[in-house]
Amino acid sequence: MAEVPDAQLVLVANGEAITGYTDAKLRTKMQALPQVSFHACQNSMNAHQLTAADLPNYAVVVPAGVVDLAQLQADHFAYIKP
Repeated sequence: MAEVPDAQLVLVANGEAITGYTDAKLRTKMQALPQVSFHACQNSMNAHQLTAADLPNYAVVVPAGVVDLAQLQADHFAYIKP
């Protein structure tokens, strides 16, 4: 069997996607993925009247999702948008 390289995954939610972090079914799926880091855009949270208390405790709030994406890319992460 081929060896699978280690990977670090970060999901950055911004825009309307931030509301997914408040969905109970999605949160259950997110919790089942401890290898994934979940970032939440503060600007998007503000636009959708959300606070950190509305998000799962494992979500990392970042000031701006776009800046977070740029920083991650500078750190050699690949950007994949569905």
